[in-house]
Amino acid sequence: MKNLRRNVKKNLLLYVMFIPVLIYFVIFRYIPLFLSLIISVEKYQPAKGILESKWVGLQYYGQFINSIFFWRLIRNTLAINFLQLTIGFVAPIILALLLNEVGRLKYKKLVQTVTYLPNFISSVVVVGMVVTFLSPSTGLINNILAGLGFSRINFLTEPSYFWIIYTVMTIWQTAGYSAIIYLAALTGIGSELYEAARIDGAGRYGRTSLVKRMGDRRL
Repeated sequence: MKNLRRNVKKNLLLYVMFIPVLIYFVIFRYIPLFLSLIISVEKYQPAKGILESKWVGLQYYGQFINSIFFWRLIRNTLAINFLQLTIGFVAPIILALLLNEVGRLKYKKLVQTVTYLPNFISSVVVVGMVVTFLSPSTGLINNILAGLGFSRINFLTEPSYFWIIYTVMTIWQTAGYSAIIYLAALTGIGSELYEAARIDGAGRYGRTSLVKRMGDRRL
């Protein structure tokens, strides 16, 4: 407790700055999570509320496990999360490394702005854009396929395309924001380390790997 008090006193300003973030996560993340767990074991009726609704225990969990859609839902959830952890996690890192190699500041800022803007677009709007682009009759993608002599594909009704469509959509919307965070860590690395690697004979890939390792340490 003595060490804790000393640490709080030393970093008081940082803890004060953290309070709004803590309040946000408690109100909008943890409380809804707790309430959803309670609702899942009740026969919830909005008119009665959480406290007045009938308690049913694990009844709905049993219905879900015995459902014919159980394994399909589990498979899709694991597959989408796997793609997000592999492709979705790596994409912003690659984008940050590429931006870090750009020498022209104006072009670098332009690319940052263009890739960052989708983060401000609502998910509903993004889904609407995907539906429009992948439309089998008027969609841009199918128009290109038809122009190249291929048959049109109804992507949104083919289950085999959903995983990749969702992954690409998520990367397009979030990669720019994540790349800025990685880029901030990379640009904080001293230029003398980068120059020393060049003098030691490291090629572009070697210098990029050095910067990436230093950035990973900072993150």
